[in-house]
Amino acid sequence: MGYQVLQPLRHNGRRYAPGDTLPDDAISAVQVENLRHRRPPVLAGEAAPAQPKGPADDDTPDPMTKALTGLDRGNEALWTNGGKPTVEALGEALGREVTAKERDAAWAAFTEGDAA
Repeated sequence: MGYQVLQPLRHNGRRYAPGDTLPDDAISAVQVENLRHRRPPVLAGEAAPAQPKGPADDDTPDPMTKALTGLDRGNEALWTNGGKPTVEALGEALGREVTAKERDAAWAAFTEGDAA
């Protein structure tokens, strides 16, 4: 069993997309109630049966996470003085242009929980 995700959700370091199932044992009853009553709601009101994983539902990271993970920390040319990856390095890894705003949002999500 689990809860059907209605809106994008990041919980305990994992990202869930709409339609994914959040396992019962991954979330407390209080957290479920808080997410059900957000506007718009993030979780379905009833526990949804767990869906079997398909090829697109595995734990493979998204392309941006793969790019961030793959950058060589030892290559100073790939990093800003502030410690973020350069947009050029990310753009090259992704094969497309990356804006500073997009990089900053991805970097914030990628490093969430690192400062403990």
